[in-house]
Amino acid sequence: MPPESQIPIPSQAAPERFAVRLALFYAAVFGLSGTYLPFFPVWLKAVGIDASWIGIITAVPAVTRFTVLPLVTGLAESRQRWSRRRSLRRLSSPRSNWRTA
Repeated sequence: MPPESQIPIPSQAAPERFAVRLALFYAAVFGLSGTYLPFFPVWLKAVGIDASWIGIITAVPAVTRFTVLPLVTGLAESRQRWSRRRSLRRLSSPRSNWRTA
């Protein structure tokens, strides 16, 4: 049995590093969107785009997020379910590589 000094112990700094990286990621995402979002419709109006089109342009990302994301998530879950079934089918198959005979 190895001495206790050789047993690997997870670092206590790992969760703190993850928290810092996650905080920086969220600061960047919300900082950038908070910077451009208030001025984007103003810039579109200055370019000469009609107000109804500005509304459509600013609404498309949110509508896409709320409609496409559940579909993609459902597709990913069904694909994962099928891969589990396929692996179970392979293991229970009489031609399986797991036979010992």
